[in-house]
Amino acid sequence: MTVNKKFLQLTGALLIIIFHLWIKLSSSFVESFLVSIAYIGVDIFFLVSVTSLVNREINYREFIINRFRSIYPKFIAFVLIMALFNMSVKNVFNRLFFIEFFNKGGGAFLWFIPAILIFYLIFPLFIKWNNKYKTVYGFIIYLLLSIICTLTKQNQLMIVIQRIPLILIAYELCTRKINNQKLTGSILLIIGILLLYKYGYSPKLNKPLYNLFYVMAIPTVTGILLIIPKFKLPKILELISNSTLEIYAFQMIFGFKLASIIYKFVDVAFISNLLTISIIVFISVLFNLFWKKYITPLISM
Repeated sequence: MTVNKKFLQLTGALLIIIFHLWIKLSSSFVESFLVSIAYIGVDIFFLVSVTSLVNREINYREFIINRFRSIYPKFIAFVLIMALFNMSVKNVFNRLFFIEFFNKGGGAFLWFIPAILIFYLIFPLFIKWNNKYKTVYGFIIYLLLSIICTLTKQNQLMIVIQRIPLILIAYELCTRKINNQKLTGSILLIIGILLLYKYGYSPKLNKPLYNLFYVMAIPTVTGILLIIPKFKLPKILELISNSTLEIYAFQMIFGFKLASIIYKFVDVAFISNLLTISIIVFISVLFNLFWKKYITPLISM
């Protein structure tokens, strides 16, 4: 199965910005629907992570060291930058050691980064586990975790737990030959859009398990994976796709404030959205280039 990882990363980053910061241009249903379901950008990132690990040899120790070395120092930098806007030693400590993540889940600062690091710790072991029923066991563990969190009303981690089915299904897709890939993807996409409209738009499905509407996004996300052809991105877009972690971080750190300031200044929603996205992307690319040139060599010593 061919996977256009760079394009998917770019799409995921753009969707996350739209979900958090987009100022609506009109009251049209199409725009409202697309903005409301743009949270699937996170699911796309999980999907890309799965496809990057399947069907490759992984030295677990080296893999974990490399992933943490490439992600965690940036997370430290993002936390410290955020501290400039909201200085609190306690908050910094709780964020750096993932205490806030386990307490607040999706409400934690940059929750996706602790979540993806935990994913990198667990998923390679899942891949290496030589058991033909391991996906079934994975779904059983998912259900148990979901039921426990639902019964105890510990809903903060459900934003992560409800992504487990996507990870398991993505694993199965990557390890099997798919006939008529484009047709299958198109059918899944149509079904997925209907499910998102019914259960992920308004209202969002939270019964019998909390945050169940994230599971409804699986057909849409896997459909996108299957229908997007593999092609080489222009250099500028590839540069942006390599800066998606920074885009995710900076739109959370100052994106809301930036969007508000720009909109008050220009008072035109479309121009405001364009400027907000452009500035966040520009700063993210600059940060990524600076990091690669000056920080990465220090970390790699």
